[in-house]
Amino acid sequence: GIVESQGFVSGVQHLIPGDTVTKSQLVNHIARKTNRHDIEIVDSPSGTETDRTLATANSAQNLKLWTNAGYKTIPNIFDLVDEIEL
Repeated sequence: GIVESQGFVSGVQHLIPGDTVTKSQLVNHIARKTNRHDIEIVDSPSGTETDRTLATANSAQNLKLWTNAGYKTIPNIFDLVDEIEL
C-alpha cells in the first residue's frame, strides 16, 4: 500500500507502532506465538540502562505510512507480531 500510494518521502522514516514494549516482553511474546515451550527465557540485567525506544519527529507522516499500509489506526507491537504467519 505504501508503494502503490507513492507514500515514500526522501530521508529516513521509521514506522513507529502505537506502543512500546521491553525486549523481554517482545521475546516472550514471540516465544508464545511460535509455541517455543522448549526454551527458557531468563531476564538478565545488563548493568547499564539504555533506552532505545523508537520515536518519530513526524507523527503525521508516521500515521500516513500506516494508513497507506492498510491500517485504520497505528497498530501495537503485539498485534503486529500476531499477524506473522507461521
